[in-house]
Amino acid sequence: MTTIEYTQTAIDEFDDLIQNIYDDKPTAAQSYFERIEKAIDNLAYSPLLGVECTRKNIKADCRILIVDSCLVFYFYNPQLNHIKILHIVYGNVHYQRLFLQQ
Repeated sequence: MTTIEYTQTAIDEFDDLIQNIYDDKPTAAQSYFERIEKAIDNLAYSPLLGVECTRKNIKADCRILIVDSCLVFYFYNPQLNHIKILHIVYGNVHYQRLFLQQ
């Protein structure tokens, strides 16, 4: 099975995303959190579920998993059987900018 690791950036973004939902709809936040976590956990069994970032005009070696209105950006290393979660953001952000700094 593929291992999954989160960057600190992804953890911080995920916390912010869930906090924003909680601030608006506290009862929905836990459910949304669980849906995203489950989708990410599914990557351990099917690491190629997401679309390649290059298909979304991102010049980075990564993939994007879409969960409701959330985008999970990750890098999959098949040699190490390892996934690194890079970003977890709302779909309405200008996500190409996330990769300008790298």
